[in-house]
Amino acid sequence: MQNAFEGGANRLEPRVVQTRLRVGGRESRREERLPQLGGSLDGMLTEPAVLPEGALVPVPDHLSYAEAATLPCAAVTAWNALTGDGLGVQRGQTVLTTGAGGVSLFAVQFAELLGARVIATTGRVDKEQRLRDLGADEVVNYLDIPDWHTAVRELTGGRGVDRVVDTAGTLEQSLKSLAVDGHVAFVGSVSGDLRPIEPRLLFSVAATVRALAVGSRAQFTRMKEVISAHRLRPVVDRVFPLDEAVAAYRYYESAAPFGKVVITIGQPTGVSDGTVPHDRSPQAEARTVPPAERRRTIQ
Repeated sequence: MQNAFEGGANRLEPRVVQTRLRVGGRESRREERLPQLGGSLDGMLTEPAVLPEGALVPVPDHLSYAEAATLPCAAVTAWNALTGDGLGVQRGQTVLTTGAGGVSLFAVQFAELLGARVIATTGRVDKEQRLRDLGADEVVNYLDIPDWHTAVRELTGGRGVDRVVDTAGTLEQSLKSLAVDGHVAFVGSVSGDLRPIEPRLLFSVAATVRALAVGSRAQFTRMKEVISAHRLRPVVDRVFPLDEAVAAYRYYESAAPFGKVVITIGQPTGVSDGTVPHDRSPQAEARTVPPAERRRTIQ
């Protein structure tokens, strides 16, 4: 990303009128509406790329390019899920995240910064402590407790949570986990198989269900300010060079990574096995800083 964007900006400098961007700045791709790169259009797995100026946004200065590459999709989706309804998560509320995918991990980090109590679900025992290290106060293993909404209610004294970030398509159990007047940010379904919802379940908790996909430029800008102010680091599982792109996809498909898998373009990964250079991941910080001291709220 560094060579593709920074080098391209330098070559075009005499012919470009800069409005949102600064010359020589570090930028990350951001599309606000369909058609979307990597969706209906070819994505960014390429060395040269020609993009409209409006598709780029500045990235936090303290992040590497590999870390910044995780922000335009998963991070802004999580930020939208927690803040995009207008009211947003309030300090002292309880947030439930489902699974340990990229959006859910960002949701854990952001919800902690917003001052919320965080309950996370996972089906992997080896990810339970890692979720706690990242900021989750409680973790429920949905393989051990298939009716995991009952465990969520027990953890909240029967009240339920104020907000669910549902990335798994488990809408029925998400609704059963809600407190009265709660909010479900419905990001999608991993399996693609969505069960019908009984309308009375919606009325029983006066729930708001908001379907969302990614987020706006304004949301990204605010998210970037928060990430910069708190020096938050995305969770990156492994980094691969472009010539190992096929291996990266196979790893992502088969290894159940904890964090994002990144493919770098025109720059070395830093280590031979493709892991994050210098162990700059949030897990590394969490191993040395107690959760109580890491908890910081946005004023």
